[in-house]
Amino acid sequence: MSLVPIAAGGSQARADTESFRGNSEFSAAEPQKELPIIHWREEVTTVPKFIDAHPMKPFTADELNKLQKAPPDEFGVTHHDVLFSEKDNKIYCVLDGPNAEAIEKHHAKAGIKCDWIHEVKSTRG
Repeated sequence: MSLVPIAAGGSQARADTESFRGNSEFSAAEPQKELPIIHWREEVTTVPKFIDAHPMKPFTADELNKLQKAPPDEFGVTHHDVLFSEKDNKIYCVLDGPNAEAIEKHHAKAGIKCDWIHEVKSTRG
């Protein structure tokens, strides 16, 4: 979520930073500039969610737990949830990322090729 400045009429506005910067030549005798009024609104951005499947090997359950808490990688991918079955040698990753290509690159960096990747929605948000 981010805050975005909007003008009084509802359109996005850009603050004039020059109006706010101090001026070393400013004197008390000069009239002060009137500062613009900026209203703010919340802008909610959602990152697409993907699910994929691939073999569990070479990962261990402990490694998967660590991956779950990892910060976003250079592709913008984070782990929403990781489901796995050691018995079936299968991992199902639920990932947040900008697109399917980023999900592929995320796995390729670990030497993994996904069986499939699907964009999905979640009831959890």
